[in-house]
Amino acid sequence: MLKNFTVKNFAIIEDLSIEFDKGLNVITGETGSGKSILITALGVALGNKFSKEMFREGEEKVYLTTTFDVSGNSKIKNFLIEKGIDEDILFFQREITKDGKQKLKINGMVVPYSIYREIGEKLIDIHGQHEPQSLLDKSKHLELLDRFIGDEFLKKREIFKLKLERFKEIKKEIEDIINKKEERERRKDYLSYVINEIEKEKISEEEEENLINKREILRNVSKLKEIYSESFKLIEGDGEDLGIIDKIFLIEKKLGEIEKIDKFAYDFKRELQEIEVKVSELSQEIKKRKGEIEFTPEELDFIEERLKTYEDLKRKYGKSVKDILNFLEASKEELKNIDTSFEKLEELKNELENIQKELVELGKILRKEREEASLKLKELIENELTSLAMEKAKFFIKFFEKESDDGILFDGKYLEPNEHGFETVEFYISPNPGESEKPLIKIASGGELSRVMLTIRTIFEKVDETPCIVFDEIDQGIGGRVGEMVGRKLLELSRNAQVISITHLPQIASLGDHHIVLTKNVINERTYLLARVLEEDERIYEIARMLGGIEITESAVNHAKELLIKGKEVKGV
Repeated sequence: MLKNFTVKNFAIIEDLSIEFDKGLNVITGETGSGKSILITALGVALGNKFSKEMFREGEEKVYLTTTFDVSGNSKIKNFLIEKGIDEDILFFQREITKDGKQKLKINGMVVPYSIYREIGEKLIDIHGQHEPQSLLDKSKHLELLDRFIGDEFLKKREIFKLKLERFKEIKKEIEDIINKKEERERRKDYLSYVINEIEKEKISEEEEENLINKREILRNVSKLKEIYSESFKLIEGDGEDLGIIDKIFLIEKKLGEIEKIDKFAYDFKRELQEIEVKVSELSQEIKKRKGEIEFTPEELDFIEERLKTYEDLKRKYGKSVKDILNFLEASKEELKNIDTSFEKLEELKNELENIQKELVELGKILRKEREEASLKLKELIENELTSLAMEKAKFFIKFFEKESDDGILFDGKYLEPNEHGFETVEFYISPNPGESEKPLIKIASGGELSRVMLTIRTIFEKVDETPCIVFDEIDQGIGGRVGEMVGRKLLELSRNAQVISITHLPQIASLGDHHIVLTKNVINERTYLLARVLEEDERIYEIARMLGGIEITESAVNHAKELLIKGKEVKGV
């Protein structure tokens, strides 16, 4: 249940903290006292959207906190454990600044907005002043029926949804294969041409490198021969000047003259002899390389032409040989897929047929469970409406199908399935005897619609086990005996969940277990919202105010006392 709600700098609220209790908490106050602002702030505190208009004038930060005790709710506890929270007390904090930044914490731990809001929605269910209008949205009626059936049914519905998604994917694949046959053929011709063009050239990174090197040599034959010739002469000599080998020999001879005097001379001589051999061998290699280098225009033309082939392929298929070869492999893979796509067509048709059968079988199961549950829900709603002075009302849950030539054969008709099955439902009602049933949207009375909404909420509390339910003036459009009956229904609901009800009816206020009054004060031209928990004697005058006019009369006070005594009798206090 909600234990505490603290608000700072929200609209006309400067700093407000309210303690709540189990059972039926009623909030009263004069018209325009800020009751709905409080409920809006509570929704924002637990993750609802926030707008800049909600900042208190002149303030830069909104601060909202809520404290919940979930120790007695095993369903909520299990849900929280799945989210990594194993605590009986939950402390929500939301701070929002003017620049749009916000901090979201649960028990001091920063959490993402999606998790924060998901947990908040599990803990509290807020029904605003316009909530009954949501019942007029027939698209929500199937969801209500399915939730009433239970979690196991919702799992089956999810399986249906996944199978339908796969069914649609396969249908699209089949259509693509059939409708794009000509395009595929053109693509196939192109890929075959590409593969042939690249493969016939037998290109490689190694060959390209060798060709570039060879071309560079052929373009510089004269220079290479000249330098190799000069190098050979420097090593061997040219008749006039001694070469390197001759000079090494002379050094060896000189060292030989002193080798018996200094042993190091002998070592130097031996090393020079080894160098002489190596230099002599190198000289012959240079001479041989010079002889190998020959210029032939035909060879250079061949290399230039071959390298042009490489450049042409790069221009079409990639910046490098590696890119071209990768493009080749990708083209082969795509061509393989195109070749197998028509073979795959039969496989897809078989899979489509099998999934269609599964959809029909599962659709029939969903239909049967919905039809059975709709009868139970109808009976429960009519019984609840009886306790709200609508004993003659008849409630109907009507099933609708959408036929389509392109649909799936289901019970002799071609139906277009939706993600939840082969049908939709809509709630109808006949409020009075002699009137034909009509969609809820046709109900003229706001009071009747509020009672239908309260009825559905009462029934679904047993399914959802929401710890806290908030009603913002559910008593709109009703009064007198009906108001008292609505109050009793709220009291009944509060025995399974904490209920917070903003009300303008004294009949409902008198049934509260915990009574909070809101007042709006103006001090130094600034408006402030105040909240106060009423003691028993204070409740008398607040209810008398709700009963009376400008002045609180003795008659109104006595009537208020009677209502409170009657409320205690109803509660068994």
